[in-house]
Amino acid sequence: MTRRRRPRGAALLAALALLLTTLAVPARAATAHASTASGVTLTVTSLTPVAATDGTTLTVRGTVRNGSPAALSELRLVLGIGVPIVSRDGLLADFTTAPPIDQVLTDCDTCAGRALAAGADETYTISLPLPRSLDEGRTIAYPLIVRAVSDGDGLGEADTFLPYVPGTVTGPLRVSWLIPLTHTPVLDASGAVDASDFPTVVDSRGTLASLLATTRAPATTHPVGDQPGYAPVTLAVDPAVVAAAQVTARSGWRRVGETGRGRAADPGSAAFLTDLAQDTEGQGVLALPYADPDAVAVTRAGLGLDLSQAVATGRSALHTALPGAQVLTGVGDVPGSAVDRATLDTYADAGVTTLVVPGGQLPPTTTSFPPTQTAVTTIGTTGPSIRALVTDPDAENLLEAAGHDAPTPRMAAERLLALLAVIVGEAPNDQQVRSIVLALPRDATVSLPWLRDALSDTGSVPWLRAVPLGSTSGYPAGSREPLGVYPASAQAAELPQSTLTGPGGVSALRTAVTSLYSALPDPVLTRPLDLALLQAESYAWRTDPAGADEQREAVAHRVASLLGGIRLEAAPSISLGSRSASIPVTVEDSLDEPVRVTVQLLSPDRTKLRVSDRTVTVAAGTRQRVLLAASTERAGTFRASIALTLPSGERVQDVPITVHSHAYGGLSLGITLGALAVLLLALVVRAVRRIRRRRTA
Repeated sequence: MTRRRRPRGAALLAALALLLTTLAVPARAATAHASTASGVTLTVTSLTPVAATDGTTLTVRGTVRNGSPAALSELRLVLGIGVPIVSRDGLLADFTTAPPIDQVLTDCDTCAGRALAAGADETYTISLPLPRSLDEGRTIAYPLIVRAVSDGDGLGEADTFLPYVPGTVTGPLRVSWLIPLTHTPVLDASGAVDASDFPTVVDSRGTLASLLATTRAPATTHPVGDQPGYAPVTLAVDPAVVAAAQVTARSGWRRVGETGRGRAADPGSAAFLTDLAQDTEGQGVLALPYADPDAVAVTRAGLGLDLSQAVATGRSALHTALPGAQVLTGVGDVPGSAVDRATLDTYADAGVTTLVVPGGQLPPTTTSFPPTQTAVTTIGTTGPSIRALVTDPDAENLLEAAGHDAPTPRMAAERLLALLAVIVGEAPNDQQVRSIVLALPRDATVSLPWLRDALSDTGSVPWLRAVPLGSTSGYPAGSREPLGVYPASAQAAELPQSTLTGPGGVSALRTAVTSLYSALPDPVLTRPLDLALLQAESYAWRTDPAGADEQREAVAHRVASLLGGIRLEAAPSISLGSRSASIPVTVEDSLDEPVRVTVQLLSPDRTKLRVSDRTVTVAAGTRQRVLLAASTERAGTFRASIALTLPSGERVQDVPITVHSHAYGGLSLGITLGALAVLLLALVVRAVRRIRRRRTA
């Protein structure tokens, strides 16, 4: 970090010299940014304004807690700033190591109580006009430190950041928020709810409903100049979540293993769907592929068609569920921390033209200016090129922490704001449009107060322009290095390939479902199986492999159950009284839709018994008698079987039978007739001889 010291006013120098010995605390690594070494903890809960400018009156509020066993007396609070941060490296260094005070702004003995009992805490307020000496003529960020002093000893401190933006920024940074509404797959292959926290998560106090409510601008929000006052949010919605809420919003839904009439409609699910529809009315919405599949793992497993199907299914489902929303056609969002070239090709083949991708593999070119390149770029594929919206790696880290990387939401929000200020400071008056995409990770545990502060900050400060993600479609593309190598760490985090292509994996189940579909032309029963297979490929299973196993097992069980609803009945022993006869069998369909099957008479020796087959369609819930033609040229007893197969060729059932034939074959009949003819000839010859003898006599 560049640390540049400037001459200070005499009063400030004197004050600093006086306090150096009494206020200094040892330097330490701090990611929480609140010192508790002496048992005293300070936090910053409010900062007004969140970013300073010339002549700003700064008000800092927070709490001081005495966790030590002794009371504190003569308590004072010192507010100071660290060395100004003028580079990204300097900011990242201060993220991990709390900076020391470089300039004292005030030493206040009335900002909190003069005494603090053991175990007690108290709020404080520090307010003062910032000196113009802080103005360095450019947009920077200052470390802001609050320190507690008692009896001349520095006891603890809290440090955060204060962006300082002098004058007017003519090249504001465009900021687009992308917030996912996703959840671990909820419905099993039969349509039952297989998640204990659903529909609780969409209830008014649930995580998804609360997240949705936080993205909604408060009624008290007022635009600041040409700023909205609260950043607009583009939601990345998993249609599988909407589908699950639609199930639980209707009466009759069940949890896995339940029977009977089902449960009453859940009012929280209905309210969630209503709120989602209202919040997205006329707004851009990113439709995630159905069940948000682990795109790279699925593609690497050779199941790229599944990803394409998930993209199409998700887009169609969201169009139907949110008719008033503007579903961003052709826009996608890659899950995980990296992407490979084959997956980009698959997205492009599925009709995705704009894709939000992780930024670690696409650094800006070394010759590009400004140092932080705009998010928009172009990536070539084997087909059409993709317009990529590249996230910023440092912003990704802050968003992954989701407000939990500092003691309070305000302190965490200032970290993000400081990063954005440093980016703006690189080229505050550049007229070339620059943008940054702030995409919350799917698996982040979001601090809602932090998100509320961050949306308010980015929607109100004049040096940022908060815009919906769809607005970036007209922004110019920047230059980036080619897509980097897919890292081994990202591959290790994928869904295991064995769950996709191994025995009992998704690929094998897909074959079984496709075979079943050939017998059930009406998709009422097979459609849930298709969706369940897409759910088995969900990115959410990365952290829950046991849940992924259960999802696949449920599909296999459901397929077996449906096949078990198609039965064949035949007598174990059948007699044929002639060369050609009909063998009666019965096909039963106990399913809720018609089934098309083939009944086959099979024989291991076709010289004894000629085989045949019949393809029939059996109505739902009925039994149908089928006559199979059989023919033989021999008399005797034969072993055979009657098979029930699907149109795909998969054999569902095989019933062994014994065939008793009493019919004469052609050779036997010829011998018999020949013998009869000889007998008749002999009789005729004998009769003729007798007649001759009588005449002779």
